[in-house]
Amino acid sequence: MAGPIPPRQINAQLPPIAMVEDGGRGGARLLDREGLVRALDGLSERLRQRGLSAKIHIAGGAAMILAHRRTRATQDVDAMLIEEREAVLSGAREVATEQGLAADWVNDSVRDH
Repeated sequence: MAGPIPPRQINAQLPPIAMVEDGGRGGARLLDREGLVRALDGLSERLRQRGLSAKIHIAGGAAMILAHRRTRATQDVDAMLIEEREAVLSGAREVATEQGLAADWVNDSVRDH
């Protein structure tokens, strides 16, 4: 059995997001592994364009999907945003608009628990 995937910079060429179910989020897409990578790549590109980089510690379902190659989908990325919080959330909203995701697909509400 393979262990967790080590942290890496995500930059992958992927086909369109596979899951388009609503999941109760007003038409927003659910994110499978490919969709997560695509969305995070988009966020990384937004930050790069602004001359920024940020570390995002991902928790919850998104972490399980990415680290352990789970095949299910999630509605969002529960993240502990360590650096450049406002730039990350702003960039995530831009990616949401472009990719048909919920505006809060990246959220740091996990830090409140």
